[in-house]
This record gives sequence, C-alpha cells and structure tokens, in this order.
Amino acid sequence: MNICLVPVITDVVREIDGIIMMRCSYFSINSYDSLFGWNLQIRQLRLPILLLNLEAIIIGGPHGNGFNNPNDISAMYDSIEEEGNLFVDINDIWIPLTWFSEEEMPEEIIPQGRVYRIPSNLFNLCWQFRNDRIDVNELPELTPEEQLRHSDEETQFFAEWTNTQVEESRTAYQQNREDGLTLNIRNDE
Repeated sequence: MNICLVPVITDVVREIDGIIMMRCSYFSINSYDSLFGWNLQIRQLRLPILLLNLEAIIIGGPHGNGFNNPNDISAMYDSIEEEGNLFVDINDIWIPLTWFSEEEMPEEIIPQGRVYRIPSNLFNLCWQFRNDRIDVNELPELTPEEQLRHSDEETQFFAEWTNTQVEESRTAYQQNREDGLTLNIRNDE
C-alpha cells in the first residue's frame, strides 16, 4: 500500500463521543462546476472522465512533498485558482489527541497553528469519521512510533504566510476606506 503524508494544521481540542480530539485543517482542491477533458489511466487503460464534486487533498507544495517556504503556499493558491473552475478549500478533520506525540505535548496542550504530517491511511480514517462514514471507535490506538510529529519548518512557513495575508487584507481594507469604498446596507422596511 502506498502511503503519503498529508499536512494538517492544529486548531482546537474538543471531546467527541467521549474521546478527546484535535480539530485540524487541511487544504484541498475543489471545483465550482463539473470538469471534463480529464483522463484516468489505470495500467495500460486510459479512460476519458467527467469530474464531479472533486476534492483533491493537497499533500505538498509545487516543488515536492513539503512546503519549502511561504511562497510555496502562495504559489499553490495562485496556480490552482488561475484555472477558473478550481479553488483551494480549507476543510477540517478530527484527530484523536492520543495520536500526537507525547514528547511534543507538554501538559497535553498543542498550540493552534502547528503543522503536522499524518499518513494518508490515518487521514482517510479521520476524513471518514468527520463525514459520518465510520464510528469514533473505529479509529485505532497508535504506538509511539506511529504517532504524529510536527513539522517545525512548515509551521513557521504557514505562520509567516498567514501573517502576510492578514497584513495584505488590512492594507486593502484601509486603501478601500481611503478610496471611499464602503458597504451600503439596503434597508427595505
């Protein structure tokens, strides 16, 4: 079985069905419309297909499996959303807190915004749980060797990218205010 590592970003801890879970965000590619002109190749067989309700999970930046700098994150958004019918979506899954390495959780507190890499087989189980396809009891216990470890570099890159996005939004907001652009709310009473 081929397994890749999916980047997830920590958010908040909650108890779900008696299990302490961490909500984590992930990036996927979705489409506004059906997509035709694609082919599926299985061994020697190549079939034309129509893609509906696409959710392609992003596992890395444009230059490989990881995100090597904040520009990789921007390039991901730019290149995907230039396609017109495609967009980057941020979704979430719930991961048992016990899956995170104990050595990385002093006092069992994992800060918001940390990037972890989860094997695709475990990601799939968490995705199924999030989408009500399996019960929480079907999520396995992990050995210490199987536990998730965070990516210091990717955590730093995503934090830098997020801060840049916030600053650009603030600048655009201020510029719009200075240019006299305001939101007029219509009151039809």
